[in-house]
Amino acid sequence: MLKTILCSLTLVVLGITLSANSIAQSCPLLPGCLDPTFGTGGKVTLPFPTSPGAGPMDIVILPDGKILELVYGNRFVRLNADGTLDQTFGAAGVANFAWPATSGQEANANGYAMRLQDVGVGLRIIVAGKRRLVSGRNFVDVLQMGRFMLDGGVDASFGTNGTVIINAASYANEIEIQTDGKIVMLDSAGKVVRTNANGSLDTGFGSGGIVNAAYNNDIAIDGNGGILVGGNFTTGNGKNTKMMMGLKRYTSGGALDTGFGIAGIASADFNAKSVTIGNVAIDPFGNIVVAGGVVAPGNGQWYFAAARFTSNGVADTSFGGTGKVKYVGASGMGARGVVIQADGKVVFTGALNADYGLVRYNYDGTLDTTFGNGGSVIEDVDLQDDVKTWTIQMDPGCACSKIVMSSYGIGGSALSFARFTAQ
Repeated sequence: MLKTILCSLTLVVLGITLSANSIAQSCPLLPGCLDPTFGTGGKVTLPFPTSPGAGPMDIVILPDGKILELVYGNRFVRLNADGTLDQTFGAAGVANFAWPATSGQEANANGYAMRLQDVGVGLRIIVAGKRRLVSGRNFVDVLQMGRFMLDGGVDASFGTNGTVIINAASYANEIEIQTDGKIVMLDSAGKVVRTNANGSLDTGFGSGGIVNAAYNNDIAIDGNGGILVGGNFTTGNGKNTKMMMGLKRYTSGGALDTGFGIAGIASADFNAKSVTIGNVAIDPFGNIVVAGGVVAPGNGQWYFAAARFTSNGVADTSFGGTGKVKYVGASGMGARGVVIQADGKVVFTGALNADYGLVRYNYDGTLDTTFGNGGSVIEDVDLQDDVKTWTIQMDPGCACSKIVMSSYGIGGSALSFARFTAQ
């Protein structure tokens, strides 16, 4: 989440040029339309001041279709499935949670990533982020996580009064929960940290519960329990230097899986001088999709880019012919994330023209022209939308899937949501 890049007035999507004047589409209820059953015309805007550069951090959908958002500054916001604030949650839909200092040596803390954990007697909310420690005249960021009840209250049975601090890792960017309840986190320095369900370090993983993967963009858990870590690396030298999308897989014990890709690493070459990875996701058929952005040598422009690999880490050439797809726009553009539908269609999410933006591809990597306006959607919700989170929601009202995204307006004046039809 963490993956910046504002976008442009002109998109070239797999050779098809789309302009800002052609974003109108036949709505409602066709794929890519704003969902009129959500909020006001598919949009929700809350006067919810946030710190510039912060805003929404992560999003999950609860089993009853309610939407839970983690907001910078240690706050939860919960919406009903129709986009109205859930008045039964916290104070009129907003619950603050405190991560107070536990000694005179600790300063502030913030949550950055969130997932749901099944503890056998119900679901709990796991939040991972940072605790900033005071060290002399300097600060040191360490990993902190907390567990909360679905009503936003602290689960005191987790760690120490609901909180765990791991000094051996920096702050957590990403989090996933294994099927056995173990918690896997990725820190800003590229360390993969795994704890048991109760928050204690899993000493059977790596070295005392930690593996140094050196990649720090995103993580995912595959169907066999393998831990996938996305990042980038540089090859060549001088004028021949370029950056590659990289993906590593680790076993449940924390060893690099040398049967994956080439000696444990899969890579995608976009002939790019700069690469950012926004998301790693598993599709319904076990393939791995990595989405982000690349800058081609010479022109300084960002290309929206994605690669798909088989479960063995081999480029899936059934996707776009080479295992890769990309489109180009003006400077400052790339994919924040990816959501994958039950039919294998891939929806890339981000900010286009500083608005909500989506592009959908068919399973074979061709642009899905039935979605939005010839494959893409650009929607203005709030002034200069900076899209931060995204997910698929099964709407209980229709038993169909929807795409939910959230953003904050530049300047931190409001928190906004939008929901788009997907079927």
